[in-house]
Amino acid sequence: MRNADYMRRCFDLAKKGFRYTGQNPIVGAILVYENRIIGEGYHEAYGGPHAEVNCFQNVRTKDEMLIHKAKLYVSLEPCSFHGKTPACSTLIIKKKPVAVVVGCLDPNPKVSGKGIEALRQNNIPVQLGILEEEAKSLIKKFKINHFQKRPLIALKWAQSKYRYAGLRDQSIWFTNQYSRVKAHQLRGQFESIMIGVNSVILDNPKLDNRLGIGPSPQKIIIDPRARVPIDSQMLSYGENTIVISKVQAKTTDSSRCKWIQISDDSWNWNTIFRRIFQEGITSVLVEGGPTLQTTIIKEGLWDEAHVLSSKHPLQHGIRAPKVEGRRLDHVTLADDEYLSYRQRIGLVFYEVSKPHPTCIDYVLVIIFWQTSTCCATDQRYSLRLHCFASARIRQHLGFEHRKRCDYE
Repeated sequence: MRNADYMRRCFDLAKKGFRYTGQNPIVGAILVYENRIIGEGYHEAYGGPHAEVNCFQNVRTKDEMLIHKAKLYVSLEPCSFHGKTPACSTLIIKKKPVAVVVGCLDPNPKVSGKGIEALRQNNIPVQLGILEEEAKSLIKKFKINHFQKRPLIALKWAQSKYRYAGLRDQSIWFTNQYSRVKAHQLRGQFESIMIGVNSVILDNPKLDNRLGIGPSPQKIIIDPRARVPIDSQMLSYGENTIVISKVQAKTTDSSRCKWIQISDDSWNWNTIFRRIFQEGITSVLVEGGPTLQTTIIKEGLWDEAHVLSSKHPLQHGIRAPKVEGRRLDHVTLADDEYLSYRQRIGLVFYEVSKPHPTCIDYVLVIIFWQTSTCCATDQRYSLRLHCFASARIRQHLGFEHRKRCDYE
């Protein structure tokens, strides 16, 4: 097998931890001796052992003598500092594999390049950049959590043949049974699921994961004026539901509902998603309705979109949202189609150290590029450029000194 094949196995292992690693990146690792995998592991839970640790621990006793002759493959650069767990680079140096193959650098400034440098200083050869773009894509949630301090935001909707998402005062099914299973599988991959209060009133959904593998996601209702019915299924069924509103809480069972109030002056999508992130939620699947999703698209805050397209002939009512992004997947589900997209975003931090004539120490420039299209206005968002000058201004605005890092 080739290096790329072994790295893909690391990716498959890493994906098993997507729902459970919190703000940590998902990582997979395998040990290979003479084209035989003798150990494999992944980061299974936030605060638990990292992928490399689990990989070494899962080597059978009779194969332990082969570790120093084996090659270690890992999807992300091994960490080099002691956090909730010891540094993985230290363990690798102790185990002394013949070589290490890494998918991509860790974007965390605490690690970036330091883990690889530690291995090379201890005479362990390192090969970097095997399937690098796929490796970077794998840790997209971690980069959003770490650098933007918000959850990964994914949209999901179903649409008719003519790209309508439904009727204004009537619940309607578009998709077949295979698409419904796919929709539940998606729910199992995200920590939380969000809908607007209009969808709660019209459809009264449970939003659980009855047909997929894994637990049901944490439920979130966006309800600015506190109109959610107290007897709705989302408030009376399953685990604690979060309601985000501009007004004070209704009288509800506190064991089933957590009410978060955001003042009218502070009410915007950035504030909402950062508040959700403060609750420890690192990924959100926004299921509806179309108006809510279109607003998020207009704000440029979506990261992924998952679309279930059917042959249903509806050609009036509420238009389905529309996104422009890189297509990730296209699967046929009998008469339906599943398509997924990723937002094209670049975020770069630059440090300029040349003194300014007015005694400004240096300038921090943030370039944030994105492109997305809203079907209602067909408005395109392009380059946003923000320049923050002098340490005093940056401190006033709450910005910390950063070196360059790339984020796609």
